[in-house]
Amino acid sequence: MVEKPQTVALELSSACSFGCAYCDRVNWRDGSQQVRRRQHMEVDLFKGLVDELVTWTPPPALTISYEGESLFHPQLFELLAYLRASGVRPWLSTSLCLFDRMLFGALLETCSTIHVSLDGLLEEFTRIRGTAEQFHIVEEHLLELLKLRAELASTTEITVSMTVCPPVTVISSPIEEFLIRWHGKVDQIYFWQMTNYKEKITLACRQGVEKHLKNRRICTQPFVYLAVLSDGRISPCCNTSRFVLPGIDASSGLFSVLNSAQLQAFRRQHKKFELSGLCCEFCELWLENWLGDEQIMLPFGDRQLAGLLEGNSIRIPGELAI
Repeated sequence: MVEKPQTVALELSSACSFGCAYCDRVNWRDGSQQVRRRQHMEVDLFKGLVDELVTWTPPPALTISYEGESLFHPQLFELLAYLRASGVRPWLSTSLCLFDRMLFGALLETCSTIHVSLDGLLEEFTRIRGTAEQFHIVEEHLLELLKLRAELASTTEITVSMTVCPPVTVISSPIEEFLIRWHGKVDQIYFWQMTNYKEKITLACRQGVEKHLKNRRICTQPFVYLAVLSDGRISPCCNTSRFVLPGIDASSGLFSVLNSAQLQAFRRQHKKFELSGLCCEFCELWLENWLGDEQIMLPFGDRQLAGLLEGNSIRIPGELAI
């Protein structure tokens, strides 16, 4: 029996208005790869994939974002309406660069979780992501989204994240300020350790990495995750689109992808650690089985918040205040 992924990501758009220092879309420009072309997923392809996914038992978790900004899709209202009619509640990651009250209402009606990538307060945002004007716009949009959620009594979770880019460390004033700003206003807060792409995919924070690499096991992503890019190509990685399965796309459906010689060969390579020539060979993001569910205490004014170390991220659930 073909092993189905537990999570499927449909990248609605490859376009993005930001040039974040840690994003692989940006770092492609420094390598041999070309910058990804701005493209939106075809509506018919999207609907066909959703029709197929709802027949899976059990159904996979659906993400309607990947490397690009889904809010840029010109027919997003139609896609969201199709998801609601299909009974699917997806997860969405967004930079929240656009605001439209009707769109925000549709997102809250459709999505199980809306995750907003903020990358810190003003100083950190302008250092790694965009302009001061963009920062104030995004923050205002998030506040409007939270206000609208309350008005609609929506059950959609709203989470935020900050990418920890050196010289900032996990225990530092920018982290504490971000916590003070958003704790209690959103459902969860995430801190992502910065990833360095380029020729190798490495973690900027070296704490625990050497031990992890020495004992690392098979990466589970090719077996539990699948991304359909905006042009229909297939990536079996949750972190980067720089590797796609050669000679295959989603036009014939995901069942064909799962049964393809290309995906089966890729999975066999991982099981045997035969990764020569793949970006996986030097990837440090094989995060299963290391730093799992360890607790870390973060400064929070005159008290502390307990966070959970999960791979290269720290998650702050709203209820873990100490």
